[in-house]
Amino acid sequence: MKKYELVVSSIIAKSTEIAFENKGLSLGDWGKADNYAQINSNTYICLEVEKKQKHPITNVVKYWPYLEETDKTKMILLQTFFPDSPGLNSSRGRLAKYFAMKMEKLFANRFKYFRLIIKADDNTVIGIEELRPYLKKWHRNV
Repeated sequence: MKKYELVVSSIIAKSTEIAFENKGLSLGDWGKADNYAQINSNTYICLEVEKKQKHPITNVVKYWPYLEETDKTKMILLQTFFPDSPGLNSSRGRLAKYFAMKMEKLFANRFKYFRLIIKADDNTVIGIEELRPYLKKWHRNV
């Protein structure tokens, strides 16, 4: 893992008590998650860290075919950006959010997306308040 991926994982873990594995999760032929936490045998919280990525949509849509191929897998996708990430406010960044919303509908009760902005200077995570109650609900439903 890259150092900034570990830093982001640590910041989110402290804010949510998610126990990340600190390694990538294979998505078969579709790539891998930057980091993940496993809730149970088929439920994962996946982390994608967008530091220099100019095409953040690819880090969302790679989950689509994986979810189609694994009909019992459930995933929460945390797509994280820094305030200066090139993909944060680009059209490709907006497409990532758009396709994530489509995937939430297509894979209802199996896929949930959160866009988080990491301010590493003070360990602030914008969007974390929306994530916390969902994590509690997700744990009850597994």
